[in-house]
Amino acid sequence: MLFQHIYQINEVFKNDELSKGFEPLRKENKYDPYEIQARWDKKHPDFLGYNCRITAFSLFSQYIEIQESKPIKEAVPLDLYALQEDNSALKGEEQKFARFYEDIETTMTKDIEEHVNTIHEEWKKRGIVFSKQDKVSLISVFFHSDIDDENVLQIGHTGLLFDDKDGLYFFEKLAFQEPYQLIKFKNRKQLSKYLMEKYDVNENQPVSRPFIFENNHLLK
Repeated sequence: MLFQHIYQINEVFKNDELSKGFEPLRKENKYDPYEIQARWDKKHPDFLGYNCRITAFSLFSQYIEIQESKPIKEAVPLDLYALQEDNSALKGEEQKFARFYEDIETTMTKDIEEHVNTIHEEWKKRGIVFSKQDKVSLISVFFHSDIDDENVLQIGHTGLLFDDKDGLYFFEKLAFQEPYQLIKFKNRKQLSKYLMEKYDVNENQPVSRPFIFENNHLLK
């Protein structure tokens, strides 16, 4: 099913807008995201597409157990809206998906350790348990939001990290109407640098900086 979704998004790109294989990581896109959005909307007017959360969870959900199944409150509404049109990625696991990505209430602090403890406590309440895997792990970039005076932690970006004898491979879906991407890193420090340069962009804000989890702990 994953490859069908890859073919689906790749159909709206021109040949020179996609990589033919591994190449040096670029800070700028090879494509105009607004043009891609227009092409996608023309081809799929009623479907948002798949994003990072849907993609990562569809491939990793078998390694996550969630015991608590209380009703979801406004969890990832755009994701769930997209899945109403096409849920083939999750195959009936929408409730589990929403429970995992539901916002976590927190306090107005820049203390990352405090936020980490808050996540651990909330995941314990939800009965979220990760199975131990040696070759693949879930990478989650947490954002601290204070919109509407509500302090919450949200997984704003996510992907899968694969350990191989020649390095690390990070697989991600960049956005609803943007492509899938596989990046090779030498170590987790390079991965962290890549993600923080991309998402740690707000200055002089009262909220904390983004921080990265590997499964259920801070990325080392």
